Amino acid sequence: MKKAILTVSLIIFVNVVAILLFMPASPLKKEVIYIALAGPMSGENKENGEEMLRGVRLYLDKISSHPGFKDKQVEVLVFDDTDKRAAIKIATEIVNENKVFLVLGHYGSTNSAAAGAIYRKNGIPAITASATEGAVTFKNDWYFRIIPDNRFIAGFIAEYMKKALNRTSASIIHEADTYGSSLVRNFETKARELGISIQNKWKIDSKSETSIQELKNIIGQLRASQNLGKLFCAVHASEGAELSASSRYPGTDYPLIGPNSFSTPSFISRFNDYPLEQKSPGYYSDGIYTVSPFLSDIADKEGLAFRQEFIEKYDSEPSWIAASYYDAMNIALRAVENAEIQGQDIRKDRRKIRDALTRFDSSEIAIKGVTGNIYFDKHGNASGSLAVGIWQKHKLFPAFWQYQDMRNNNSSSDVSFHPTQAGDEQQRTYQKLSDDDIIIDEQILTKIRLVYAGIDINRIYNLDTDRGTCTADFYLWFRFQGDFDDTRISFTNAVNPVRLGEPVMEDTAEGNITIRSYRVIADFKNFFDTYAYPFDEQAIQISFRHEDQPETKLIYVPDIPALPEVSLTSSRKEDVGKRLVKPIPGWDIMDMSLFRDAAHIAVPDKQRTLSYSQINAEISVQRKGRIFLFLKSFFFIIVITVLLYVVYLIPHDQLSTRALIFIPSLAATGMVHYLHLKLTPAYKVIEHALFSGYFLAGMSAFISILTHIAHKRSFPGKSSFLVRHAGRIIHISFTLTAWLLIGYLYI
Repeated sequence: MKKAILTVSLIIFVNVVAILLFMPASPLKKEVIYIALAGPMSGENKENGEEMLRGVRLYLDKISSHPGFKDKQVEVLVFDDTDKRAAIKIATEIVNENKVFLVLGHYGSTNSAAAGAIYRKNGIPAITASATEGAVTFKNDWYFRIIPDNRFIAGFIAEYMKKALNRTSASIIHEADTYGSSLVRNFETKARELGISIQNKWKIDSKSETSIQELKNIIGQLRASQNLGKLFCAVHASEGAELSASSRYPGTDYPLIGPNSFSTPSFISRFNDYPLEQKSPGYYSDGIYTVSPFLSDIADKEGLAFRQEFIEKYDSEPSWIAASYYDAMNIALRAVENAEIQGQDIRKDRRKIRDALTRFDSSEIAIKGVTGNIYFDKHGNASGSLAVGIWQKHKLFPAFWQYQDMRNNNSSSDVSFHPTQAGDEQQRTYQKLSDDDIIIDEQILTKIRLVYAGIDINRIYNLDTDRGTCTADFYLWFRFQGDFDDTRISFTNAVNPVRLGEPVMEDTAEGNITIRSYRVIADFKNFFDTYAYPFDEQAIQISFRHEDQPETKLIYVPDIPALPEVSLTSSRKEDVGKRLVKPIPGWDIMDMSLFRDAAHIAVPDKQRTLSYSQINAEISVQRKGRIFLFLKSFFFIIVITVLLYVVYLIPHDQLSTRALIFIPSLAATGMVHYLHLKLTPAYKVIEHALFSGYFLAGMSAFISILTHIAHKRSFPGKSSFLVRHAGRIIHISFTLTAWLLIGYLYI
């Protein structure tokens, strides 16, 4: 009977579990949200595809802690999109499988437009963070783009040529496809508005069998041209690299500027195929200007945090592709969450997701991404800014002048946007702050100066961890273009105000670039946490910002390349203890970093906060002779621990003899603890060790009394043995555990 009941119960249990697992809204299984990622995972642009995937996966790592996805599982299906035919095949496969809720990609404009027609017909929302041609989102209310399009990119480059580079003439080399044609058409339109004359215009068809000869002809004409102006190359990454390498030869320095295809990993990696580039990195690529939706050197707080996470996970600098697809995954999952999909009808769920994306339609409800605030216009395009970079030694550095949309910036700004009435219609007009500002498609972009700054420390001395002060002797330098008052800086953690004197070195290089250096000797405040003394490590920091100009006007950039022995990826010096500074008495130098953050200063009369770009030099140090300091600091507790163990070696019937050890030990521990709290209260590890002295003394007293009672009452042999030896066992195990824990936590 019992066996029958057990069998029936087991059958019922299995059936209940099966029903719960396979029912649509099962509490035992998570709903799977499939998101497709389509990009070049192989071929000549595979570096770009890898960056797409890295950005998506990095954001996906955050989902496990997101409350909106506790009952959902997100899976990314990766598709290798190498050309238009592959894009159409992928889109068709996604439609036929009928399980993908949303598509991220495709990478290129041609592929995105081809696949987009299929997504529109079948009602599948898609977000691209790389395809810039207008045709991708034009008349397709299922496709969204989170970076500027070709119209914006081309117009911005023309404006930058005129207002930042002071160029009034230009030449054009462009790809014959829709990507290149779109860029050129919009560039020429903006150039005419600005009065930039087009000196030459060449077209190349990279798909043609005669493309090599076309390139040779263009290079020949380019070399023969007497007045090129700035050379705008509206081509893809591979053609751009080949064009740059072919046009560079001794005695020439054509001023090239390219679109965001020139700021991709696949662009710079192309140069590795050239022997001269292998011998001297940057031989062909140095000095090339390009634009990028993201540059970590001038990113805001979110962008800097993203960069740090990316480097920790992948051990490389993130490109704008990784940052943009990180944002694409962010906004995609926000839309999925807001759509409140049911999992019953995928077509309805897709429409809900599309509708949720369209509701991100203003700056007030924008999604904060690492590339800026993301929201869509009626065509599914996001407004944003572009950073301008210059290639140097295979690293893309920010140019000295940048333009940013202050509506897309977290920093407080003096830029004002005034709505006015015109007849019966509401229209928005923008008040420009200066003639240097740019307006493109109703976006006002404010000119921002970049100043490279560096600190090279000679000596740190008078380090006082109790007062939190030290004296620093260092060289401070600035590298900037044009006129700039570099003396108006505020050392935010200086004990007393510091004023820069006469520069110890000043030099002006080509391009009106000034390098100016000062020597500074001053006292600085730092927060030194001595909790873990003598195992503590401290960070000595020197920080400064400009006195008057907030981030909306000035951004400081760490001048890492000017420092010797520097890894560009980590922005840290190797072996700094030997090469960087003189020894700090009593301390070993472990590391140094130079980084940028923001200082937020309240403006009382205007009831707001301004953000100022701030440079920080930080030296990590640890105490010298930590073994000696350990023995010195913990000598008392070591002696007490040994003495209290001796208690258990004294016969259990001699309670008074034992008391002569544990009572003075308890009293001495209390006295030392009192002196510790009075003299060095911040040394918490020592205090914790003293608590172990209380425990061991109290335990020895308790065990001694217990064994004495056991002896008096003649407990049975086994019980007496356990009582007599329990003290030794507990004493040894507790002591070992305590010291191992201290070692694990602090050494």
